[in-house]
Amino acid sequence: MQIDNKNNKNNKNNKNNKNDVNVENIQKIIKEQINRTRIIFLPNYGIQDIYPEDIETHQLCILSKINDEYKTVKNLQPPTRRQKDVKRKSPLPNSQEKIEQLIKEKEKENQEQKLKKKQNESEYIILPENIHPISPNQELTKEEIQKYQEEEKDYQKRLKVKKQIKEIEGIKRRKENRRNNLNQNLNGNILNENLNENLNGNILNENLNENLNQNNLNQNLNGNLNQNLNQNNLNQNNQIIQIIQNNQNFMGNNNQNEETPNSMALINSTLNRQLDFYNRLPDPKWHAPWKIKRSISAHTGWVQSLAVDPTNEWFASGSADRTIKIFDLASGKLNLTLAGHIAAVRGLAISQNRPYLFSVGEDKMVKCWDLETNTAIRHYHGHLSGVYCCAVHPELDLLFTGSRDASVRVWDIRTRAEVFCLSGHSHTVSTVSSQTGTPQLISGSMDSTVRTWDLRTGKTIAILTHHKKGVRSSLFHSSEYSFVTASKDNIKHWKSPDAKFLKNFRGHDSIVNSLALNQDNVLVSCGDDGTLYFWDWSSGYNFQRTKTIVQPGSLEFEAGIFASVFDMTGSRLITAEADKTIKFWVEDDEANEKTHPIDWKPVLLSRRNL
Repeated sequence: MQIDNKNNKNNKNNKNNKNDVNVENIQKIIKEQINRTRIIFLPNYGIQDIYPEDIETHQLCILSKINDEYKTVKNLQPPTRRQKDVKRKSPLPNSQEKIEQLIKEKEKENQEQKLKKKQNESEYIILPENIHPISPNQELTKEEIQKYQEEEKDYQKRLKVKKQIKEIEGIKRRKENRRNNLNQNLNGNILNENLNENLNGNILNENLNENLNQNNLNQNLNGNLNQNLNQNNLNQNNQIIQIIQNNQNFMGNNNQNEETPNSMALINSTLNRQLDFYNRLPDPKWHAPWKIKRSISAHTGWVQSLAVDPTNEWFASGSADRTIKIFDLASGKLNLTLAGHIAAVRGLAISQNRPYLFSVGEDKMVKCWDLETNTAIRHYHGHLSGVYCCAVHPELDLLFTGSRDASVRVWDIRTRAEVFCLSGHSHTVSTVSSQTGTPQLISGSMDSTVRTWDLRTGKTIAILTHHKKGVRSSLFHSSEYSFVTASKDNIKHWKSPDAKFLKNFRGHDSIVNSLALNQDNVLVSCGDDGTLYFWDWSSGYNFQRTKTIVQPGSLEFEAGIFASVFDMTGSRLITAEADKTIKFWVEDDEANEKTHPIDWKPVLLSRRNL
């Protein structure tokens, strides 16, 4: 027991000695650091004066050692019984956090210096981590939009100059072609060919066979022709036989030298009709082929209508998704979306005198939009079913709408009053159009008729029944008094205002949904199967046939083109298509008369076209 007590006493003494040693060691460390850094500590462990260069780093190093090893001088003293459970806060700041902050700041400074050196040495700019790249959906700035507009204006000027140069170069070739044609006519090449065909008796023999077949139907198989023929049929057959004999004598048979006046009159009349028709048709003008330049996908439904601003700055499109979207014409950027219809938008029209946009749809609504406030300011009520087309008179404040209720209504834009309700069609009115300088309106219907109306009296001028299928589109020429109408069978050219038939534009194998015409007399017809036909207006020559490119992922039947329109310069064509896209078409600058020559061979037309 005595030995144990002695050991306990020795242990206690050793502990006290250790505590004394620790305090002495702390005091030595503080004195050494004070001598190195010349820091004067006050009784409350504060700092009075600091002299070295790296003051903060040295100071924090001292404080960190004190905090890590010994915490504070007061806490190193043997605690009393009351102070055992009490946790005192050290008066010194937390040095570790400050050290970490300083290290991070220095690392950032080093990184920035390295980046600056690399930027000066390399050709490319290295973006720091905090700067994000520009997203593709970010809007263009005003300066970029102005650049695009200036480039488009320069492009339009170049196109006009190129067209004038091509026209001047083509004048000489056209003159030479005309001289050759005149020489051929003088030599009698065309006349000899037509005479050979007629004198060989092809046409006359066909007429003879038709008459004989009609008579043979009323005869018995074993009967004689001469007994059952009437006197009128005998006289007709005798005249035809005499013409054949006279034609043979004219070709070189010397059996008979006499010629009857009736045979020569018939031959001359047929030749004169054909030659008169050729003289009326001018030579086709050369036009450059067209190609796709841009495609815009903004709608979620079929795009069914288009309209271009008279200032040539923007254009509008109406879709089956019940919205109207307005795009910048130069850049193709979407500027505005107008919502108000509750069904598909089928027609658009823009007033040339006022900042108004008119829209019609299958919801029976006719709306007037103010483009300055972008709101619908007027509604025109009266139609009993969906409205499929609309047009604005270029000079008068009149709006024309055609509906499924088989009526055409004329509205006063300012007062919203209904001026006329033009009735006469028996089916849906699908197209209406008007022209400057004439109080005349044209309407085409699915009943396969075209009607011309007098806006002064509200009565029908003429009813045109030449089409066999429903009429989908119509168009007036901007300077000539003529118009065209399109159907499934063909496109017909009419004279205005007497509605005299002029010629056919043949070639389409599907329904023709829209027509467009520019200042160079290029007529474009768009089909329900996605085909585009480009025609020369004056001669009816089809110089290009092409098909649109359908958007990937579209169905087979989504290849149709519903609407088409040229811009005010005539250098760009816009089409609205069933694959929910809007496409821009421009002329091919690389094409010329050598690469794309005119291949025009007129054919003798039948009697219905003469």
